[in-house]
Amino acid sequence: MSRDTDQTDPVTVAEVMTEVEAAIIRSTLEAEGVPSWVIGGLLTGFRAELPGRAQVVVRAGDAELAREILATVALEAKLRDEADEPDVETGPEAGSGPDTTSEAGADAAD
Repeated sequence: MSRDTDQTDPVTVAEVMTEVEAAIIRSTLEAEGVPSWVIGGLLTGFRAELPGRAQVVVRAGDAELAREILATVALEAKLRDEADEPDVETGPEAGSGPDTTSEAGADAAD
């Protein structure tokens, strides 16, 4: 027997390996006005036969907004990481070899 999802039913919007990750996600959602809860956080520290995962849940009525928020935050983090990566030029055309055209190089050859 199935029933329609009530707007207040809990819906999982994220599942992570640590309680810290779950807390960060929860605080992100809460900062955007989406009430959320962490389920299973106390089990994440165990690495036995069945390692636990923390689930971040919201009300069904907030699930779509919560997923949009998390997608936006993930995209912003990815773009920020890419912007922080140094540009690494390789190959002779990038100037990785010694400068043989400068005057200092020409003087040393004399």
